[in-house]
Amino acid sequence: MADRLTEVLEACYLALQDGREPDLQRLCADAPELRDRAARILARERHLTGRWRTQEPTPTEPQAGEPQAPAGTIGEFRIIEQIGAGGMGRVYRARQPSLDREVALKVLREEVVDTVAARLRLKREANVTAALDHANIVPVYATGEDRGCAYLAMKLIRGHPLDGQPLPLDPETVARIGAAVAGALHAAHQVGVVHRDVKPANILLEGDRPYVVDFGLARLERPTTALTQGHAAPGTLAYMAPELLRESAPVFDPRVDVYGLGATLYEALRGLPPFRGQDSVRLLRQVLFADPPPLGLGRRHRDLETIVLRALDKVPARRFKTAAEMAAELRRVLAGEPIVSRRVGAVGRAWRRVRRRPAVTAAVAVATSLLIALAVVLVQRHTERTQRFERDVAAVRAALDGGDLRAIHPRMAQLETDFGERPVVIALGQRLDRETNLRSLTLLLQSSVVHRMPQLLEPLVERLDATADPRARLALAFSRGLAAEAPTIALDVELRAAYPRTGAAVEALAEGRSVRDALDGPPGHSGATDRLFAALTLRLQERTGAAQVQELGEAGLDGPERSAIQFSRAVAFEQLGEHRAAYLELDTLRRDPRYAVVACAASARLAASLGTATAARRHLNEAVTALGNRPAAHQRAFVRIAELQLARDLDAGSQTFWQLWEAADASVRDFTPLWLMAGTMAIEDGDLERARDLLQEGMRRDPQARLLSLRSTLLQVEWLSSPWCEEPEPMPDAQREERLRLADLAERAGALASRATAAGRGPIAAEALLTQARCARALGDRSLGWRLLERACAHGTPVALDAFAYLVTYRVLVQHLTEEPDADAVAGGRLGVAARVALERARGLMRRADQGEIAALGVRGTAQSALMACAFHCGDAATTVPLAVQLRSHDATPAPLLLLAERAIEWGGLPLDVMLAADPSLPPPLVAERLQRAIEAVGAFDQLTTDQRRGAARRWSAALAAWGRDDAGPAWRKAMRSLQRLMRR
Repeated sequence: MADRLTEVLEACYLALQDGREPDLQRLCADAPELRDRAARILARERHLTGRWRTQEPTPTEPQAGEPQAPAGTIGEFRIIEQIGAGGMGRVYRARQPSLDREVALKVLREEVVDTVAARLRLKREANVTAALDHANIVPVYATGEDRGCAYLAMKLIRGHPLDGQPLPLDPETVARIGAAVAGALHAAHQVGVVHRDVKPANILLEGDRPYVVDFGLARLERPTTALTQGHAAPGTLAYMAPELLRESAPVFDPRVDVYGLGATLYEALRGLPPFRGQDSVRLLRQVLFADPPPLGLGRRHRDLETIVLRALDKVPARRFKTAAEMAAELRRVLAGEPIVSRRVGAVGRAWRRVRRRPAVTAAVAVATSLLIALAVVLVQRHTERTQRFERDVAAVRAALDGGDLRAIHPRMAQLETDFGERPVVIALGQRLDRETNLRSLTLLLQSSVVHRMPQLLEPLVERLDATADPRARLALAFSRGLAAEAPTIALDVELRAAYPRTGAAVEALAEGRSVRDALDGPPGHSGATDRLFAALTLRLQERTGAAQVQELGEAGLDGPERSAIQFSRAVAFEQLGEHRAAYLELDTLRRDPRYAVVACAASARLAASLGTATAARRHLNEAVTALGNRPAAHQRAFVRIAELQLARDLDAGSQTFWQLWEAADASVRDFTPLWLMAGTMAIEDGDLERARDLLQEGMRRDPQARLLSLRSTLLQVEWLSSPWCEEPEPMPDAQREERLRLADLAERAGALASRATAAGRGPIAAEALLTQARCARALGDRSLGWRLLERACAHGTPVALDAFAYLVTYRVLVQHLTEEPDADAVAGGRLGVAARVALERARGLMRRADQGEIAALGVRGTAQSALMACAFHCGDAATTVPLAVQLRSHDATPAPLLLLAERAIEWGGLPLDVMLAADPSLPPPLVAERLQRAIEAVGAFDQLTTDQRRGAARRWSAALAAWGRDDAGPAWRKAMRSLQRLMRR
């Protein structure tokens, strides 16, 4: 019956549009019961179309003969100027002196002031708007009458209505306006108010903020007057929901405002309202039966068009249920997220037209029946395809929400291949790209390579620059800070609140305070991201690994920062010299295609440092394979740096290194540490002039002097270039110019040592102190040289410990192989004490070399020689004799050490002659104890001959006889018996 009534009404409207009076008796011949109802509806619509003709907005200039508002003041308000006019009244800008503010004063026209309905409507607008509290609804301040003028005082909005803007607007602006207005309407709906006249003229724009005005036609959920009851349809026809034009118009339905907002946004996007008729009848017919023309926004803004057309749906049930639901969809568009609403296809639009035109239903049914047979064949395939699509979309979305992207890329690639045009797939792809880029940026920020070459991050920064995600904003702030001449991280208040530990660390870094102390203070943390960037800030200041490892250990390995945390821990372990721990941290990252290049290149370097050549070359090949055809700049840099280090550490000779060095492009050479690497290689080649040039070029590329090792190595080159570098003794005959040069070198080394110590760079401080100690000895200040050398050893670096052991070895050689007195001993030093210290340090270096530490491996040979010499001087026969036999069999053993090894074998590892001569007051029990241990060691070592054992025993006996002391204690008697047995073997 409803369809038949619709058909009758459509025929009536067509007749009216053609200028003819509809014949209801003929049209309702088959259904007489519809005639009275159709007649009532036509009468009502004729009344409405008459109202619409009289409610068009009037010009702002007064009409001829029209009454004007009282001049000067209305109530307490002083009129300034007229700013608008409408069918009911005028709007003025006025000042309220009592509160010293300007307001918008709405005054009823004189000809309608006496109308009860007009007064009630004004009063109603005041009551309704006063009950609303929302940032996008214009508040009402007061209402009243003065000398026959009814007025309403509102907040003055210094802007223009939406229909006064140059339309169309860009889609992002429209979406932002729509989201704000929908939120305001929802706030009104929640307190039981429906606006019912949402249109461009009632949306004011003040800057970027929209305001909803004119609640004079609002409908309350519980009516208080009969002003808008019955058949008085409210609103403006072009923006009015179709159900308001029917006899069964709802009493309270927020969806009529959703329709009005949809029509308003449509006009803002297209520049024209959704329906335009030459007369009211034609316009009425379009509102009731026609679909609005497509907006044609294109693929990029297809989601916004879907939302607007859904809001304009003829059937209220298919619109958004609430304005809040529409606002949420618009916010998703602004955030680049997929929307829930679905676009109506061609078939759906055709079916709706059929439902609105029952006369053609039969023809459509026949055509549909013909299509069904063909559709059945495709239904199953389509169903399977749809199910797979929904399953894959759900899986990708769940992976993105959960932060686990390890298996998401193949599934996303298949989705884009099969369903690439669908908005949800496009949105998911964009979201995945953003998250992937963010994670790559976060991981690369942990690398010292990137810290030296921040330009490598520029492509990732450009892709993330417009995002509003807090994690991305934090990463971008650090990337910009690293690109500055001095690391300066700028965090806004929101980021400091979201990441309190990072905020406290950044503040301490900016103020020159200790970041470690700031992190030990009261600030809490907001998760792994906060811990990760706090550790990064700590590294920017201290450049040491221990505190970073502690901070990162609290972060855990769950969530999106898992890979970056693992990489950051590897960097921290490498700074601590724990290369094996750093290598193990990269195990998972090497298997991740996203980070394979960076992780494999870093693993190759670490494996080379550990002396594992096979693993180092395998990882380098994996990194090169993972580069692909179009590698990113940072990937190429990581691989080239790894190639150079492997050529330096693993390849025989330096030819391969220099070939790679010459082939390296300019971007790779911007990595300052490479100049240090090249300078070191030149030193090993003995080309000190080339080393000096390379190191000075590296310093030129490091204007902030952040790479202190460059300066330290250059000081070493200057020392090696001096004529006294090979001499362990002072140079009393040095020329004045040479001594001045030495003094200047010592001064610069001391300054560098102080700076490195303050920066927590222990190895650099040790190298500088070592250079300063060598200069002090060369200048004749042996005591200062020993003190500086001891300070260098306090840092625990192999090069300093080896230097100490070497110098003590030299003193042992002087003591045992020459008749000259030990000059250092004359100066007050005790060789016995120094030898025991050097012995333990040499043993420690040997252990570290056995564990694969590359720096200890480099000094293993000198450490072994020092171990033999110092053990011999200390009387440790069990250590001395095997090492002496081993050194004597090596052709490369220096002649002084070879002589000492011969003497050590002759004396069985215990030089009693030197020991007793140096300290005649030694207690006999102590001498007996050392002698007993030496006798046992010589007897147990099967590589000594009988003559060598007996010769050692005779020498010990002669030294004791020359000493002239005796003892009756049990230890002495036991040692003498053992000595006699050894002499008889």
